[in-house]
Amino acid sequence: MESAGSAPLFNDDAGHSPEIRALKASLAEAQGRVLDHPIYRRLATVEDLIAFTELHVYAVWDFMSLLKTLQREFTCVEVPWRPTASPAARRLINEITLVEETDTYGDGYLSHFELYLAAMEDLGADTSAVRRFVGLLDAGVEVPEALERAGVPAAAAAFVRSTWHVVTTAPVHAVAAAFALTREDLIPEMFERVVSAEAIEAGRLDRFVDYLRRHIQVDAEEHTPMAMRLLLDLCGGNPQRWAECVTVARSCFDARAALWSGVCAEIDRRDAASRPGGGHAVGDGRPTADPDTVAIRVELPGTTSAEDLEVTVTSGVLSVRDRVRGQGCDIALAGDLRASDVQAHFSGGVLTLRCPAAPATARVRRHAVAVHEALETPAATPQASPGSAPLAH
Repeated sequence: MESAGSAPLFNDDAGHSPEIRALKASLAEAQGRVLDHPIYRRLATVEDLIAFTELHVYAVWDFMSLLKTLQREFTCVEVPWRPTASPAARRLINEITLVEETDTYGDGYLSHFELYLAAMEDLGADTSAVRRFVGLLDAGVEVPEALERAGVPAAAAAFVRSTWHVVTTAPVHAVAAAFALTREDLIPEMFERVVSAEAIEAGRLDRFVDYLRRHIQVDAEEHTPMAMRLLLDLCGGNPQRWAECVTVARSCFDARAALWSGVCAEIDRRDAASRPGGGHAVGDGRPTADPDTVAIRVELPGTTSAEDLEVTVTSGVLSVRDRVRGQGCDIALAGDLRASDVQAHFSGGVLTLRCPAAPATARVRRHAVAVHEALETPAATPQASPGSAPLAH
């Protein structure tokens, strides 16, 4: 894949400014949860990569919504045209858009999203859900509804909702922080880990590797310095803006770590389904897939410790609460379910619960619940009780 052919807009390295260094230091732990995630060690077969791409493709898509939000802010996309305030910001955003939306590939041009879809098809991955999703958007359906109607996997839908919350509610400097820190700056190092995975091989993975290597190159050499310069210009000496950048970027790192945990869970599910009897190998610290149980995955972006979680069962309703963040959910199960019947395992922002597969609970088999926000009514949070189900650590 060829480059856009233009020199980087900013030769000065804004990434080494005191403000950007302090910002990145504040986010080092959150970023580390993404870069040190076990997902990169789990990509051992082409089948694992297929599971990865079928969820990751939505992050490829929603990257463009972050970029287009910045383009709408810093360039004129209306008629009649008029010049906007910052020529440098215009050039920066338009240069990134040129590559992301119409990069040179082979004898033609295509977006990186379209390249990713082609790479998925080379792998034999299923693109039907993401194509339904985009088709619904073409028909004017709003993003949250399109995620539901298209049948987007729960972990991917949770990630997109997190990005969409930033796009629709965050101030522009915080959107720029999400773009610069949790996409452009993160992606090269993250994709280096993917491209080094055991499953990467020649042949039908060529376009997938092209996609990864292109981002490793262009994001590190061109887009990250440009995005950091924009962020520095937007925040300047305003401490409140820098604090807002930390909050939004941390939530984006948490969402990415939760997405990676969702990919791991999906790989586990497919591994279990491919084995005779649908079982799962034991001894690796993951819950055993027992055909006589139901599995419920609760995605809790931002939750980092099992010690923060409380699982209770009252009158057949299983409740999950993060005592620190307040987030959680209630799931109606069988009326005779007891706390002692529930096995729980927490890892990487995902709580996996296993319950007896009685007829009344069979409908929630392999169900995934994504949780994004704290519950609004504190009274809904159950008090700790002797009936709390123990968490497996």
